[in-house]
Amino acid sequence: MRINHIGFAVKNIENALQHYYELFRVVSCELEPITEQSVMKTMMIHTENDVLLELLEPIRDDCAIAKYLEKHGEGMHHIAFDVENIQAEYEGAKQQGYRVLGEIETGAGGTQTFFIHPKDTSGVLMEFVAYAERAV
Repeated sequence: MRINHIGFAVKNIENALQHYYELFRVVSCELEPITEQSVMKTMMIHTENDVLLELLEPIRDDCAIAKYLEKHGEGMHHIAFDVENIQAEYEGAKQQGYRVLGEIETGAGGTQTFFIHPKDTSGVLMEFVAYAERAV
């Protein structure tokens, strides 16, 4: 398992993006609304040294990212891990007693994802990500 990306909650992607361009060698960016949840848009930032960063901006005031920003302010939101079999990881996490947040959902770039509650992982929200061609 390797780190897929680090997610950051921001109030405005366009404003935050300037800092990432100044601090990292950005190769490309992709802006994408998360249509399944219809509550946020994401910007995936590819850096020269193969670090993938995700900016998360709420579209509605009642979504999880908006609530996170209200409570914690802007900053690191989650760390995501690349997995081969999302269903096996999901079932394994549940069997081990971790609180998974919801079901497996479609995330940015057509990935399949799920999250583990931060209270079960020393305060860090963990996301597990599988790309569509190897999601099962």
